[in-house]
Amino acid sequence: IDLIFLFATFGGLVLTTTLTASTVAKGLSDLTGLTDGFLLKACLVMLVTVVFSLSSWIGISSGMQRLAKLACGMTMLFALVVLLLGPTLFSINNTANAIGLT
Repeated sequence: IDLIFLFATFGGLVLTTTLTASTVAKGLSDLTGLTDGFLLKACLVMLVTVVFSLSSWIGISSGMQRLAKLACGMTMLFALVVLLLGPTLFSINNTANAIGLT
């Protein structure tokens, strides 16, 4: 049972990482003009692997906590940029509608 769980977890992790690398590589290719090829995807996978490995090596309590805080901060920054630079009135109206205020 433990071996099945280990393979299932590893398979899910590999699938998620590679699909995400393909998506990010395509975005980087469109934004910067880099070639969307094997080398770019391999570098992205290695970058993610190194970041999470270093975070785990530093320690789960401090390393992963830093990554979680960084992810939350980046999410809030992205939401603020979309709100300020995007269709502000449309976003506010849809948010109010989604939570039942209108």
